[in-house]
Amino acid sequence: MDPKLNESEKILNIGLDDFDAPNYGCTTYVAVRLIEFLEKIGEIKFLDYPLLIRLNPNIPSKTRGNGAIALKIYYDDPNYIIDEISNFASKIVNLKHPKTSPVIVFKVGKPDGLYKLYQRALKEYVPRKIVYRIAEREKVKIVGWRGKKGLVGALAAIGAVLKDYTFELLAYRKPGTQRKIDYHTLKKLDLQYSEETYGNVDYTKHRVLITPRGDDPVYFGIRGDNPEILLKIFHKLRTENIERWAIFKTNQGTGVHFSPKKVAEVRPYDSVCIRGLIVDKHVGKGGDIFFKLKDSTGILECAIYKETGFLNSVGHLLDREMIVEACGGIRPGSSSHSMTLNVETLHIIRIYPKITLRNPVCPCCGARMKSLGFNKGFKCKKCGFKSTNVKKSIELTYSILEPGVYLPSPRAYRHLTLPKRRFGKRPYYNKLISPWHG
Repeated sequence: MDPKLNESEKILNIGLDDFDAPNYGCTTYVAVRLIEFLEKIGEIKFLDYPLLIRLNPNIPSKTRGNGAIALKIYYDDPNYIIDEISNFASKIVNLKHPKTSPVIVFKVGKPDGLYKLYQRALKEYVPRKIVYRIAEREKVKIVGWRGKKGLVGALAAIGAVLKDYTFELLAYRKPGTQRKIDYHTLKKLDLQYSEETYGNVDYTKHRVLITPRGDDPVYFGIRGDNPEILLKIFHKLRTENIERWAIFKTNQGTGVHFSPKKVAEVRPYDSVCIRGLIVDKHVGKGGDIFFKLKDSTGILECAIYKETGFLNSVGHLLDREMIVEACGGIRPGSSSHSMTLNVETLHIIRIYPKITLRNPVCPCCGARMKSLGFNKGFKCKKCGFKSTNVKKSIELTYSILEPGVYLPSPRAYRHLTLPKRRFGKRPYYNKLISPWHG
């Protein structure tokens, strides 16, 4: 061990990404195994929970869930630990699937120079060649297998600074076991701790939302603002099929991936918010809603798909002349469609009443009159009364929608979606509970 190292040089930031595959594996699972390995070495201090960092969900080359992991530890000899971690990872990495391209990165000292990369990777497409230059500038050591596709996520994760955050307790199942969560038990727990949890139950469809559907080792993940509450729920759901578990601090449920832009500024794969006037709307085949949003720089096609549930129902009630802010991901244009904003969140800012001019009511019999032509007056179809003195009436029709923020049904939430339960909330829990993994 080097006694000449100052305190900041004994801090090691570790980033991991793309240890999963479409049908198996999980980067968080590798991270938990790495945590257990580090604790066996001894004399290592974890400076925070492991960070589960979700990045721009619209990138086509993303890993599953587009999530990366960052660990921050304190140890007297970081270079020794780097070699030990690299050797350990080489033994457990799984390269059976051709799309798996795992990476571990190491940054000694404060990772302040990577914060801008994190911000950009949240909201835009980041070319890998730029990331290599950043890694070289910041003296980051890279250990990767097969293409290093996970480099962007791994570097962005250790550069993350979470001004808002939530927690997720991830439990992992024993190999070969099935996931089984009773809906009514979970619902009761979710209602009991509703002030501290989110996104765990879909009450409309009576669905459990904490269990994934793939072949990965995750049994379930409970999301909320207080790790102590998550641990209480975990103990009530725990079964003999759970192999290990850990609590992660995360940017999930914070809505931090959206960047306000003008229509002329958007680029493919951006996560943006566009404010403008609805100038056209139609319902597509299957119930998808399409509308055009106009601002001072141009017009952008927007889509609210049927799968978004409640948000799609709101979309059916949208009308021209409404002023809204639509947030979501930009789908590139093609030969069949223009560049489109796939709406994830909708903020209705201003609703004007719909103005309709109606023919006058006959003063004799009360029936609706008919126009005789320009400046020729009106005639009653029922009693024959004619007059040039009666005028059309103005009828105002008000939308049943109100100004406010509208979200999809919980089953359609993306990892970064800010749920209504968290509106106005600020993070308040920042100490490591004991135990935080097991």
